[in-house]
Amino acid sequence: MTLVDSEAYRQAISNDRLRSRPEKTWDTLSWTWNACHRNVEGWPAIRIERVSRRKIYVMPWSAFPVSFKQDVDRFLDRLAGADLSDDGPIRPARPATLQMRQYQLRLAASVLVDRGHDAQSIRAIADLLSIERYQEILRFFLDRRGGQTSPQIGHLAAALKDIARHWVKVDAPTLERFKRIASRLAVPRRGMTAKNRDRLRPFDNPDTIATSLALPQRLRREVDTARRNPPPGHAGTNGRCNCAVTSCTYSAEKSYRHRRQQKSYRSRQQTLPRGPRGRGEEPRAD
Repeated sequence: MTLVDSEAYRQAISNDRLRSRPEKTWDTLSWTWNACHRNVEGWPAIRIERVSRRKIYVMPWSAFPVSFKQDVDRFLDRLAGADLSDDGPIRPARPATLQMRQYQLRLAASVLVDRGHDAQSIRAIADLLSIERYQEILRFFLDRRGGQTSPQIGHLAAALKDIARHWVKVDAPTLERFKRIASRLAVPRRGMTAKNRDRLRPFDNPDTIATSLALPQRLRREVDTARRNPPPGHAGTNGRCNCAVTSCTYSAEKSYRHRRQQKSYRSRQQTLPRGPRGRGEEPRAD
């Protein structure tokens, strides 16, 4: 395998249309190859250059006035409970939530710059969250999705609305407008996404489950067999693979059992009589 071979394959799938989406096929192949180049011992010392087609619009903090970053830090200190303010949250936010809020504010500011606003005009969080700029930020993401909302857009709308309420402290009529917009963009959560359901659908097949659960033992036997005359790095690599696959199969088995339990629970609830508070109430013993 050489770079000439990889380029010939890319040209073949692009020119001869051997794949319905040759660009995606090539991007996936090159990413996987480079990951193996980094992580797999003995992999050919060839790295395929990838050309990113993503438009990067999220700007670094250095592109904005220092006062904006300082205001964001004060807001995060309030969320974390570090400033001991009387109107702060009852429970400190988790580190992951703080990191997400910081990114969302930088993202919102970057969107405004992408839409033509001067980065130096964003000196505080309040400069982001007038109702007009709030709408402009969300319209940017809606336009990218053909006018359709998504869980990510709904979460961003709700987060910025809460920041406008608790930090910027917009007046009551303006807050009501924030709430109406966020409510229109919210996506009700109805269990797993279609993508995750598709990923787990193969485990509805008992043969697939049996094969997955038996895979760690099969790899273990191969490692034990290869110990007698192992190629360099073979036993160690298979051992690490065995540990990883064991963890994955444990998670798959746990997910499968959880789904079976949920299905059994829903079936049982459908057979219970409807009580004063709705279906699914067990008869009470007086």
